[in-house]
Amino acid sequence: MYYRRMRTLGLLSRLVLCLVLASAAYWSFRLAWADYLFRTNRPENIQRAAELVPFSALYQARAGNLKRAVELNPYLSSAWLELAFRAEAATNYEEAEGYLLRAAAVDQQFEPRWALANFYFRRGKSEDFWRWIRLAAERSYGDRSAIYRLCSQMSESPEEILAKGLPSDAAVRSGYLEYLLKQEQLDAAVVVFSEILQQASQVDLGVFLNLCERLLKAGRGVEGATVWNAMIERGWLPYDLLYPKGSRWITNGRLEVEPSGKGFDWRLMWRAGVHSVWLGPLHQLLIELSGKQMEQTDLLRQYVAALPAGDYLFRYRYRTEGLPKRSGVRWQIWSLAQPANQLACSEELSSAEWKAEELRFRLKRSESLVEVVLFYQRSPGTSRAAGRLRFEAAFDLQPVQPAVAVQRQ
Repeated sequence: MYYRRMRTLGLLSRLVLCLVLASAAYWSFRLAWADYLFRTNRPENIQRAAELVPFSALYQARAGNLKRAVELNPYLSSAWLELAFRAEAATNYEEAEGYLLRAAAVDQQFEPRWALANFYFRRGKSEDFWRWIRLAAERSYGDRSAIYRLCSQMSESPEEILAKGLPSDAAVRSGYLEYLLKQEQLDAAVVVFSEILQQASQVDLGVFLNLCERLLKAGRGVEGATVWNAMIERGWLPYDLLYPKGSRWITNGRLEVEPSGKGFDWRLMWRAGVHSVWLGPLHQLLIELSGKQMEQTDLLRQYVAALPAGDYLFRYRYRTEGLPKRSGVRWQIWSLAQPANQLACSEELSSAEWKAEELRFRLKRSESLVEVVLFYQRSPGTSRAAGRLRFEAAFDLQPVQPAVAVQRQ
């Protein structure tokens, strides 16, 4: 009797085990098949996957059963967001707002906050918009242009955008400056520069240089010098401070560092038939004309933020090798007011020995920016010049006494 009972229990145990294994095999196959159908991303297959696995919140959400999805998983923020979008499309704005707030409560990353900021933007609720765009920016990464663009559509004031819409994170704020430069909003960029300057780091060197370049091209020399000096004060650039914080108007006049071609530094102009090089150990610039250069071409340039009015002297020291007396190479001083105006032009440069010269010019009215240009133009009746020019570390530009008097009056 005992052995018969044990045998019966053994058979029942094996039967139960077989049933369990069969059930497990069935559900394994069912789950695998549902997963395959879901991954095909075809609507009918996703619907079938949701039927095969009705307890999957993700499958239910993708099948459009959003309320069932959030019942199964209240932390599925994507389902709350989709419910909100549907409610808003049906003009159920209060319901949509509730869904969005639920999404932001269970998921504090970028997407729910960004969705709320856009919702309040569309509803014209500025106070709620600024709160959520700021929170979204705190979780943002990569390209933030969409954030800056939405802020700009809500307000044209960069001060308001910085104060209400953007967190204190330095990367977010310098990114806003970069965005404004891309949008050609130079006035707003100047405001933002002033606001973020104190928290800036050397990571921002590129965007600050870009701002300086844009200001110079726009003829805004005083503001350009402010940005330039700010970079020097922080040790990002190896130059002396320019006026008014410093006493210099020429940058890198001693040629102690290789010309960068940026901002107020020397710009070596790469032209066909022209070879320019900085001779570091000698603190010299060497410019070579092959005789195949264009008949008119600039060779060297530098922007100078000058005093508003008065007389100035530009000084330089040079010698030439192989260039004829009528070399066609001259220094020019240009005022970058509108329209541009040539203030002075030197004689043609030609001297086998080192020679120090100066060029005097006057600013008759308020100016913020001039440009010093070394220019080649073939002299009539001559062939194109071939030879070399060397400039020593003796570039300087200073106001003469009358200019100082004008400033002090």
